[in-house]
Amino acid sequence: MQIQKTKRVLSSGLDVQYGKKLTDLTYDAPGQVTAHFADGTTETGSVVVGADGGASQVRRCLLGEKAAAQEVLPYAFMNFPFSLPADKARWLDSVMNPSVDVAPHPKSMYMGLFLLDKPDLERPETWVFYVLVTWPIATQEDEVNSENRLERLRAHMEGWADPYKSVVEWLPDDISIGADQLRIWHPKEWDNREGRVTLAGDAAHSMTFHRGQGGNLAIKDADEFVKRMVDMKAGRLSLKAAMNEYDKGVVARGEEVEISRLQAAAFHDYENFDNSPVFKMGIKPAGK
Repeated sequence: MQIQKTKRVLSSGLDVQYGKKLTDLTYDAPGQVTAHFADGTTETGSVVVGADGGASQVRRCLLGEKAAAQEVLPYAFMNFPFSLPADKARWLDSVMNPSVDVAPHPKSMYMGLFLLDKPDLERPETWVFYVLVTWPIATQEDEVNSENRLERLRAHMEGWADPYKSVVEWLPDDISIGADQLRIWHPKEWDNREGRVTLAGDAAHSMTFHRGQGGNLAIKDADEFVKRMVDMKAGRLSLKAAMNEYDKGVVARGEEVEISRLQAAAFHDYENFDNSPVFKMGIKPAGK
């Protein structure tokens, strides 16, 4: 919900076109790049920024399928929104952390609860919450991510305390839990074609959420990209030099991918959890 609201705010004054599928990038003229789409249309400009998520097509255009492919981590992963009857929604809102409620369990399991939206403050049944949950793959059903996801999740809730335990019990039996995997991509240097194409956010360094750094890095990427483009427009740097400087920072910040992977492993190894990055570094960015 917050993502959609943020998109609406940030897209003000922009020509946003949905339903486009990138197929290729070409560099036919100096200082220009052309994006080709599956519907046969093209768009030409001076810079393409691939901010198209963990499975980035821009990244595949830059590096090829093999180098751009994500690594799948060996954890069952479920994430989905849900709503509850008014009394239960009001109770959950009163007991959970107002930002995010996250817990490791001694059975080497991770769960997070979020409040996404309150579209009607007077009708708690309209409030939208969100679950993130992971555990080590241990069965064939986990391996193939069979469709009985709610059944498998409920089977893992023995020994959990509230609010987590009750929330899973209260979920509607027909709730939609889509298939998903926990995937990461360690950034590699790419050829930015004389400064004409780059990556940002999850496209540049997709990581697990277990240390909470993905959003932080995306914001940092955006801030640094704007600064380098201001330098270029002011004549302090050429486009190529500005983009090289930006790319160098993106790749360096990508160290968070491995740190977050280690934190994910720690959430699923409870006996060693106190040796994890969260214990030793907190949630501040690396190097700070």
